[in-house]
Amino acid sequence: MEGLRALARDIQASREAGHFVAVGGVDAALALREARGDVARAQAMMARARPGATGAPEGKSGAGASSGKGATVADDATRATLERSGAAERSSGGIASLVDEEVGLTRDVVEARLALVESEATGPRLPRDVVVLERQQPSLEAPPSGAEGNPRWREYVAYYERRVGELEQGKAVEGPLRWAAYERMWGGFTRGLAFERFMVNLLREDAKLPRAQRRFLGDFDRPRVEMQVGVRKLDSGLRYADVLVIEEGALGGRPRRVETFSFKSRDLSGLKYNDLKAQIVADAKEALKKYGETLNIRRGSLQSLFPGGSEVQVPRVRLIYEGGNLKPRDPDFLKRAVNETRQLVPGVEVLVQ
Repeated sequence: MEGLRALARDIQASREAGHFVAVGGVDAALALREARGDVARAQAMMARARPGATGAPEGKSGAGASSGKGATVADDATRATLERSGAAERSSGGIASLVDEEVGLTRDVVEARLALVESEATGPRLPRDVVVLERQQPSLEAPPSGAEGNPRWREYVAYYERRVGELEQGKAVEGPLRWAAYERMWGGFTRGLAFERFMVNLLREDAKLPRAQRRFLGDFDRPRVEMQVGVRKLDSGLRYADVLVIEEGALGGRPRRVETFSFKSRDLSGLKYNDLKAQIVADAKEALKKYGETLNIRRGSLQSLFPGGSEVQVPRVRLIYEGGNLKPRDPDFLKRAVNETRQLVPGVEVLVQ
């Protein structure tokens, strides 16, 4: 009931919020509540859920998928500028270099994910005062020490200008990140997308193998691998699973098996044991809360697989961390932490890839 009252307050406080919910329906309302009334962030969440934006086979992918009235992350002018500079971005490691439609990372999805990561970034920010921000406006011609020749600086200047405009229009609730925090945020974001791309391809290849040879999907006969699927739970609202795997084979009277995957590109290398255990347990609990137990699958193209209703039981969530230099230096620490997490958070399997 409190959630409904809060939603009503959000709609009453903003005509834009009311229009967003009126057009988007239940899922828009859920996204708006999850975003705590921030329409721009809710639009980013909804953009991730659009079938055309996730590479689902039933819909179009790429820029054409967002040409209708659906919510977008960047405004038309910004999008046109980005598209004209696509070649430069690819060579400098910008947004275009992160697009990979084969694994569902269309431009819309990448932009939406970046908007969400930015909104959740904990680094230091500049104030919301537009007058102060305009006075401190960064310049392409005068980058700070250490940013000379850095392709991120051009993006930061554009990001800063957009945020000032959003604050003037009442579309943003926080000031822009400071330069160093923005660069760190971008580094973590690109690393996470690269790991997600790697894991999606790995799961797709795993699905093609004979069942006995599979590493991840041996419990499925004919696994269907879907990315960025909107799922709803009563206690955590609308979320988007990195990967959702569904059984497409014969059921033999059994419920259709569904599993979810959550990928983490988190630096665990410098953590002491107690901190490591606490982090993994927290991540496992979050994964279970968002993607485990009972889920309502929101993607329309999957509804035909669940004629009895889109509410499904998820017997296992896979929480997979990026390995390499990010994994704990002491392998015994990792083994102990994973074993204890298994006991504390049943239903979640923790792996390091």
